[in-house]
Amino acid sequence: MLRELRRRWGSYKYRFVPWLALNLRRQRRTLRYVPESSQDKIIADEDVFETLLKTFKALFINDFSRQADILAVLPEVKCQYLELLTVEQKQSEVNSCNHQGQRVFSPEEVLFNTLGFTVSRHRSSLVSAGTGVFVTKGFVPKGTVVSMYPGALMESLLMGTIKDSQDQCTGLAAEEINLALFK
Repeated sequence: MLRELRRRWGSYKYRFVPWLALNLRRQRRTLRYVPESSQDKIIADEDVFETLLKTFKALFINDFSRQADILAVLPEVKCQYLELLTVEQKQSEVNSCNHQGQRVFSPEEVLFNTLGFTVSRHRSSLVSAGTGVFVTKGFVPKGTVVSMYPGALMESLLMGTIKDSQDQCTGLAAEEINLALFK
């Protein structure tokens, strides 16, 4: 009788809430424990800043003719972009000599040319998971910023496990630049 009870308990105990609460507190092998939020950095702030700066600078230069009006209104910003202005002026002189206009790339093309990959928003293949950001073209090296979400970030143990087993950059730790910012 005790054997039967132990066997049934073995299959039921994972659904038993007090057992879960007690064991999750004791066993930290399935949880990621972070004593301070300042220590919870997957990617250094400098790397994130560098990636954002590189991306936005490429987007800015890509459609520079439309940015010139904004720079005329903001002289303090214009001072920071004098180098970009001189490069653009030289390019427009060359283009006017060749009678060719500057080709403006789409934001996706700029992202691919700058970072080596593109992302887009799609519905998840998981039922009721909503819309997510997926890498649609190119290769994402490990540790690259891929997406950024405002507000609190929730880490799902299940999704983390799936991500680890597949070893792909489609989970929360991938950090993606949200394409919605560029449209």
